[in-house]
Amino acid sequence: NELYQADYLFRAGKYDESLAKAKELDASVGIKAVPRLGVVYAYNYLRKGDSLSSRKYIEEFLTTAPATEIQSSDYKLGIEVLSKFPGSETVAEGFIEKALLADTVKKNQIALINAAADMFGKAKSYQAQLNWMKRGMQIKGSLTEADHYALTSSAYNAKAYNQTIEFAKSYMAAHPDKPQPYTFFKRATMANGTDTAAIIKNLDYLDSVYA
Repeated sequence: NELYQADYLFRAGKYDESLAKAKELDASVGIKAVPRLGVVYAYNYLRKGDSLSSRKYIEEFLTTAPATEIQSSDYKLGIEVLSKFPGSETVAEGFIEKALLADTVKKNQIALINAAADMFGKAKSYQAQLNWMKRGMQIKGSLTEADHYALTSSAYNAKAYNQTIEFAKSYMAAHPDKPQPYTFFKRATMANGTDTAAIIKNLDYLDSVYA
């Protein structure tokens, strides 16, 4: 009941009161007896702007709590907190994989994968970003214009020029009125090595599309 009260106070925006209740419970029985206290601590500290303390509690919870105590939302919190710390992408990626196993709802999985892609993009780990984006597109199926742009752009940033060219072709076919796929196609072609014959072949293809 006291844990629920601490959680209620957090949801009501009374972060100091929620923390006080959590610390009271922690002092009386200990966090090991009530592992989800770590989640209450992490949420409150995150909202209060103390990301370091939030990270301490959510990482401890996700790595030591019994599996029966962990909910998919807890992994999402861990991802949110770790994304604030450059260099923590690998740890966060592990939480994302576990979250995907815990939450089989397609919409939620796509949101998690997008979060992973964004995280690696901000870290300028473009190949990892591309890998997550491709995984998300496979689950999503049909792509919007924004999806085509994000996927093609990510491949180009990762210097995966052959993939960029293929993605740009699909982008052109789906949205021939947009200038971006043609630009990505040409840039990737010109950056993709020194094979003159291959470059000419791709530029001829682009001319045929224009025609």
